[in-house]
Amino acid sequence: MPSIAERLGVPRYEADEHYRQALLAYQKKQFDQAFDRLSRAIDLLPRHAEYYAARGFICLERGARAEAEADFEAALRLH
Repeated sequence: MPSIAERLGVPRYEADEHYRQALLAYQKKQFDQAFDRLSRAIDLLPRHAEYYAARGFICLERGARAEAEADFEAALRLH
């Protein structure tokens, strides 16, 4: 069940902004910054599968296969 804050949309907006910034960082090949932004989005909205999937992809780009697998598994569980 979503929390009251999630239902009000404040964390969702902020999480989506971090996600958008992560995608911009990825386009610039700033993988560490993209990873950090996605981690912040996940902290704000931990039940959003797309954030985990995107962070898993970033982990693959960084060569962190085990972290990528964990994020992909989390995304599948949530989806």
